Amino acid sequence: MRDLGTKWTAVPDWSNAVLEAPGLKVVTRLGLIQHLVSGDLEAFAARAGLSGTGVGAFGRADGDRYMARLARDRVLAVGDLRFDAPPGWCGAGFAVTPYPAVHSAGGNPCFSLRFECDGKVVTYSGDTAWSDALAQAAQGSDLFICECSSYEKPVKGHLAYLPLKQNLPALGAKRVILTHMNPDMLAKLAEVEIETARDGLTLTV
Repeated sequence: MRDLGTKWTAVPDWSNAVLEAPGLKVVTRLGLIQHLVSGDLEAFAARAGLSGTGVGAFGRADGDRYMARLARDRVLAVGDLRFDAPPGWCGAGFAVTPYPAVHSAGGNPCFSLRFECDGKVVTYSGDTAWSDALAQAAQGSDLFICECSSYEKPVKGHLAYLPLKQNLPALGAKRVILTHMNPDMLAKLAEVEIETARDGLTLTV
């Protein structure tokens, strides 16, 4: 069998990568907080202490706090610290806040996502094991959609029902719905005391 590893160059270690050109140096910055904001971008920028309405596709962002323009009414706001302006409705828009998830996707970071819009909060766990960040993401959510791969058996990078049930008070969510269930979990739905998702389910928050 041919060793294809000899055909392709090794994947660079992007965490330490440095790209340089005359008058330009680009380095990787890890751990930056991101806010996806849509709506009144000028109002958000004013509250977050940023200027303008975001750098376009071929623009250059400088510093540790900036906004990248994704669409006419949407930006990705990035900073080394959480912005003073709270995520959520900013004049006329919504925000999505990522929280680090305990899961592996080929070395790429994974996140739980907290959606805030019009006074309502919906959080989606994504694939993750239990962590303090998951509890922070779910706090006060009107709806927390949570993965639950197995009933009891530990699965790396995922949640099991029985340990999750014990940790429900720490989540602080008003409503929890379990999803992403494997055959082991589906076979024991009659014993599950938390609401579960099903095909075609429609929810009102």
